[in-house]
Amino acid sequence: MIANSKILPTPAVEDLDAARTFYHATLGLEIGMQNGMQVVFESKDGSMLYVYRKGPDIHDRISAAFEVQDIEAEVKELRRNGVKFEDFDVPALGLKTVDGTYISRDGDYEDKSAWFRDAAGSMLVLHQRNMVGDSVRKVEAVGAGIVSRATPLDAPDVGC
Repeated sequence: MIANSKILPTPAVEDLDAARTFYHATLGLEIGMQNGMQVVFESKDGSMLYVYRKGPDIHDRISAAFEVQDIEAEVKELRRNGVKFEDFDVPALGLKTVDGTYISRDGDYEDKSAWFRDAAGSMLVLHQRNMVGDSVRKVEAVGAGIVSRATPLDAPDVGC
């Protein structure tokens, strides 16, 4: 249920380097994940702030992200409650939703996103991240106690 999900504020910025310096050096938030387009900051209580570089796409209008465990179930429930999900087809960004949901894979992670609007028209997004591939096998091996100290796990990323 979406009411049980983590909510991440998602400000878009012109200067990602200045934002990184402000949130990390000035405010003291830890960097959980970053690349050339986004930085996820983490506070000591586990809450997060997702800051991304402004661009000419839908992400400039996102007000908040909801981290969910089962995006398909959330979409289904919200549709029953009258929520209409956005469909996008933006070839330049490699962004195409199918039945309201976008799926991407980056390395050992699969991300699923579904966008919708609140009553005032602000864009919101559901997001689900799953480990796939080698990372899943490594985590399962650690859980089974068969990974030695000589083969550490890669730290998982956090993101939208």
